[in-house]
Amino acid sequence: MNKDKKESRADNLIKENLRRAFEDKASEELPAELVALLAQLRDQDDHNGAK
Repeated sequence: MNKDKKESRADNLIKENLRRAFEDKASEELPAELVALLAQLRDQDDHNGAK
């Protein structure tokens, strides 16, 4: 049972670190070129009558 507790704590630590890493990445600013490209694609969709 001690081994299970250690593994469980290790699993929880890994999950928490992964969650933090993804949150950090998700909160980063997008590069200006990417934002401009997304705007361009939205305009193109508007012109093409995106559904």
